[in-house]
Amino acid sequence: MIAVLFLATLPLWTPTVDAQEMRVYTRVYDVDEGAGKPSRSLTLFHHGRVYDYIPAADEVTILEPMHNRFTLLNAGRNMATTVEFDEIQRILKISGDVVRARVAELEGESDRTARDAAAFLRFQLEPQFEPSFNESRGTLQLKSPTLGYSIETTKPEEAAVVALWTKYADWTARLNYVLHPGAVLPAPRLALNAVLSRKQRIPTQVELQTNVAPKRHLRAEHRIDWELDSGSLALINRWETLLRSRSVKRVTFAQYQRTLLTAAQSR
Repeated sequence: MIAVLFLATLPLWTPTVDAQEMRVYTRVYDVDEGAGKPSRSLTLFHHGRVYDYIPAADEVTILEPMHNRFTLLNAGRNMATTVEFDEIQRILKISGDVVRARVAELEGESDRTARDAAAFLRFQLEPQFEPSFNESRGTLQLKSPTLGYSIETTKPEEAAVVALWTKYADWTARLNYVLHPGAVLPAPRLALNAVLSRKQRIPTQVELQTNVAPKRHLRAEHRIDWELDSGSLALINRWETLLRSRSVKRVTFAQYQRTLLTAAQSR
């Protein structure tokens, strides 16, 4: 998963959504550095679950909306964990309180850099965008002085697909921040997801550009297939088999986080 950037009322999970199958291949890269070294992921929607796979890490995150939880499996480390939605919300609340306290500190300082940092953090807590949607092109712009999105979209034939994508995108944004707390807070991405949901669209490309230091310009390209191939089904079978295997150690979510953090720091 990529941490690109939240707490809205979520749509009910219906049998129509459960039956929807979809394959999404994603490339994410820094536009300023070119597309030479993108991160890649594969997202598979199957039987009411969403499998988000990062090949480079041999790690899959499984959204289980019927059980209000994620299961995370790192096949390379033979390690798995489960985290409930309520636990993610609890961690986000604590993080939000910490960020608000930091904003108050920065706003009390006199230099411009501190004030800019405070404004950026406050925006992440309470994003305010000026949206502009081109119906004929299917493009959406979300503008602000702090951070902006440019989105290319497609309109699925079934509204259930939008509900499915929205729930996946919302909870993935929240989980990504919990796993990678240095990333942008999830609220801006949740705001984007809400606009797409109202327009009954899903993204085929998302560009994020920050207008304050440190400036970033990221692009995510989504290639969508409306059915799963044999290779995708084989991957799902592999992950489900590993989760039932005694060779995979079940750990707490906190232990899983610490392992990932230690691995990242040692690179």
